[in-house]
Amino acid sequence: MANTIAWIHADNLNPNQHCLKQDIPAIFVWDEELLSQWNISFKRINFIYECLLKLDVTIRKGDVALENRKFASEHNETHISTPYRPSPHDQWILQQ
Repeated sequence: MANTIAWIHADNLNPNQHCLKQDIPAIFVWDEELLSQWNISFKRINFIYECLLKLDVTIRKGDVALENRKFASEHNETHISTPYRPSPHDQWILQQ
């Protein structure tokens, strides 16, 4: 998929997922807003981090939409591929 990055989120950290099988740069962004609003345990955060270490992804923290745009720009890409997630919050991020 030319001109595409993969946005990986915590609901799909499967190393065999379609987005990671493509030869495209991938990013995971720790959502600062979500982390501050939700009561996510340290155990869950650590589990996600350990899963990410097994994947070929760039890990960032901050505003998800902004970090995805910056990452795409750094790689001269214009599209984002992501595993399906029906979260309204993620749908809003994709529209940014």
